[in-house]
Amino acid sequence: VSSDSGIIGAQSTIFKVVDEYGYTAFFKNMVSMIKLGDLYELRNPPSFMNLNKIELRDAEYEVDAFLMHLIRYPSAAPFISKKLIQYHGISNPSPGFVQR
Repeated sequence: VSSDSGIIGAQSTIFKVVDEYGYTAFFKNMVSMIKLGDLYELRNPPSFMNLNKIELRDAEYEVDAFLMHLIRYPSAAPFISKKLIQYHGISNPSPGFVQR
């Protein structure tokens, strides 16, 4: 846990979390939601960029967090599976085939 203000739980707090696969992720104590009309709402991935002092390390953390956010999104695996099946010759795979 790290914080610019020295107060754990402040908006500048960054948490280090190791998941069950050994992957280390860093999360900023901030939630940013996007609403698209009345139907859709999604959370932005964590942001590590300090626009006053941009560093390469921050950009690397930002890209890594974004890619992990995309990979762990619930519809990512079925979407990628369907695209791979289509690439290998089946133009319209059934939902059951995609899930297997």
